[in-house]
Amino acid sequence: MLENNTDIDLSVSAERIRLERKLNEIKAKKVEATIKELQLQFGQDVFGFGEEVHREHPYYWKEIRNKWDQIFPILEVSVDVKLKIQSIGDIGKRIPGIGERK
Repeated sequence: MLENNTDIDLSVSAERIRLERKLNEIKAKKVEATIKELQLQFGQDVFGFGEEVHREHPYYWKEIRNKWDQIFPILEVSVDVKLKIQSIGDIGKRIPGIGERK
């Protein structure tokens, strides 16, 4: 964590876990929106989803590879983000009574 301008105490596990969940949700929505926008605007598989299907399901890929350009733009994609706050650092940690102006 580079900066925390809130009253959230990230040294408390419950607070850190709650923040990680919220960040994961926000990031997943942003990535999904980016993928959807690129699907609609360009229709090209710049992410390599087709390659992944080819690797994981080669027989299925043989059936769909010639139709991939039509399938990809309407493909529904969901993203699972797993961000983890590894270090909260010491800079900016709020300690009541220290450094406060009167």
